[in-house]
Amino acid sequence: MENLPVEGLVRLWAHEALRLFQDRLVEDSERRWTNENINIVALKHFPGVDKTAALSRPILYSNWLSKDYVPVDREELRDYVKARLKVSVLAWILTFFCCACDFAVLQVQLPE
Repeated sequence: MENLPVEGLVRLWAHEALRLFQDRLVEDSERRWTNENINIVALKHFPGVDKTAALSRPILYSNWLSKDYVPVDREELRDYVKARLKVSVLAWILTFFCCACDFAVLQVQLPE
């Protein structure tokens, strides 16, 4: 954190503000209003900040790609989630198949 540039601090603040306020909103107009006001407040309190570096959307942070909660690229995160979903779906299919086979074996072994 000691090497965090001002743009990184503003970006982290904007991320938290979006999670706190915007994630709860349903209407697109409310979400746009929140985006605009987060930008206004950030630029008011940090007038010299590079707006593009600090406030370009999407603002994503995650600890899925590393052990730390850090900014992440949307495509990297998307690829990671896709890979995890494939593993999860495969595990579900194998579990279902094994349960179905076990059930079939039980059906065969049951006395009449």
